[in-house]
Amino acid sequence: MAGAGAGTPLYVDGHGAILATDLTLESVLGAMRHNPKALWRLPLWIVAGQARAELASRASLDMALLPLNEAALTRIADARAAGRRVVFVTHADAALAGAFADHLGLFDAVIASTAETPLDRCAMREAIAADAALHGGTVFDYLGRDPVLLDAARRGASTDRRHKGETIHRDRPGLREVVKALRVHQWLKNAFLFVPLALTIDRAGVADIAHSIVAFLAFSLVASATYVVNDLLDLQSDRRHASKCLRPLAAGRLSIRQGAGLGLAVFAAGAALAAMLPFAFQALLACYIVVTLSYSIAVKRMLLLDVLTVSGLHTLRIMAGGAALGIEVSYWLLSFSLFFFLSLALAKRYTELAEVGETADRASTGRGYRYVDLETLALMGVCSSFSAVVVLALYIRAPVTLDEVTHPWLMWPICPLMLYALARIWILARRRELQEDPVWFALTDWRSQVTFGLTALIYLVAHVV
Repeated sequence: MAGAGAGTPLYVDGHGAILATDLTLESVLGAMRHNPKALWRLPLWIVAGQARAELASRASLDMALLPLNEAALTRIADARAAGRRVVFVTHADAALAGAFADHLGLFDAVIASTAETPLDRCAMREAIAADAALHGGTVFDYLGRDPVLLDAARRGASTDRRHKGETIHRDRPGLREVVKALRVHQWLKNAFLFVPLALTIDRAGVADIAHSIVAFLAFSLVASATYVVNDLLDLQSDRRHASKCLRPLAAGRLSIRQGAGLGLAVFAAGAALAAMLPFAFQALLACYIVVTLSYSIAVKRMLLLDVLTVSGLHTLRIMAGGAALGIEVSYWLLSFSLFFFLSLALAKRYTELAEVGETADRASTGRGYRYVDLETLALMGVCSSFSAVVVLALYIRAPVTLDEVTHPWLMWPICPLMLYALARIWILARRRELQEDPVWFALTDWRSQVTFGLTALIYLVAHVV
């Protein structure tokens, strides 16, 4: 910081200083989450100069959840201990800034945007200079990132070189934060795109394998972009969650602007790869994007529609894998996958609801379920598991199977294997021993891996013998 004495006022910039986020962008995302229907009026608000105020009134931000820079809090505490005047300055709406300042209780005044006087960078500099002139003359201290204000603070400190204009330096997000934000570990779910290739491996060529790999990469990159969008829209709810609060965007280790740029970059890369594949794959990928974004914005809070959508999205992955190869996925496979993934989606909702406990409702979970629905979810999930196995059993004796397999009875062991895998997931869920995402659990648990490996081996043997 720069200054000439204990009475020098300190101006703390909200963006890039005390806050590890941006209040204005937080209000935009909050309004998109809580009142998306009103955003069609955004152009009118911009023309009228009321965009900041209108967005702030619809954002419903919880100030206690916003990520803060501890170093800035230390500087402010030192200044207050010295009896200095501390002012919060921000481009954000005055009502939003005032609510944040009231929550912290560390500031003597707030300089922020109003409908009459919106603060751009130049207006903020003028406002600080005018306020400083009323409280100590032209010399002031500044904590933030504006280069002009930093220079002005440093020049005012020329009589005491121990004090300098200061900014809170944040490390650029490293590869680890980027990987976390893109949820690269979730790419394993997109391995379902290889199912059509595995079922036709006896007649697949090198080109088919290459197409499946490109489809996997394209789908994974686009899916990562949708994960970033989901995290941006869910900032508030993620910060309330015991584990999701550690996500890079929710914790402020990755800024909103950086997250948006990262999402756009991986989406462009995924779209470029998709352009190399058949149109049917591109259409299914576009459908995935639309449904996923709809899910993130609204559907995830809708009773039952959320789990049906999740099940459909996993089934769509299998369809996309077939489209990349130019083959049509069978009705039997789609029916099995729909019930199979519905069971896993219900297990996820069950686990989330059980984790919150008896206080679980729409407000605490962001979902359309209450704690009283716990047993209903378990019943539906177990029924979906058995429905998937029934479809599998019917497929084994279906005419299409009898035409392709000489000894279809060899595939019967697949049924108890699937029953074991799905029933075990539900037993663990009821014991509260299941992690949040059952699909991820099914793909990484060694017992499940052995079960699926034996299933694949039995299927292969039945088609070879």
